[in-house]
Amino acid sequence: MKTDQQILTDILHAADELAILVSRGRSRFDSDFEPRRSAERLIEIIGEAAGNLSLALRNRRADLPIREARAIRNIIAHDYAAVSYDRLWQIAAEHVPQLADQLRNELSAIQQQILPSSATPVTPIESRMPQEQLCGAPTHSGDPCHHPLPPPGQECAAGHKYR
Repeated sequence: MKTDQQILTDILHAADELAILVSRGRSRFDSDFEPRRSAERLIEIIGEAAGNLSLALRNRRADLPIREARAIRNIIAHDYAAVSYDRLWQIAAEHVPQLADQLRNELSAIQQQILPSSATPVTPIESRMPQEQLCGAPTHSGDPCHHPLPPPGQECAAGHKYR
């Protein structure tokens, strides 16, 4: 099952694709069946995905037109003859961009809540590798010895005996 974040991302991808169709203009939309069929499918995806958003999100954001998106999806899927090209264009050019703006804000809010609390801090790989223990005995200069720690009873490469 997808999370709200994943579903919102799916909706926004479909909305972005729909925006590309709209950017090509109304005359192309009216004269060519491909953009109309593409718009129908993208609006179906948006409506289907919107219906899969969690009840918690839908209750928290009652202002989102989720029911309307589902209703349009159902009309396109089950009563396709009832959808006029004018209505389809209006949905694609006006309603979906408004919904997308609202959902981008919601997705941003979700991401801000999720990332700080659940993100695993990224540490350099060197700090995740097992660290070799060093002898550490004082040298003539007073600095600690940087040779590997020898087994008990043996000496490091500099001659320091490990006790």
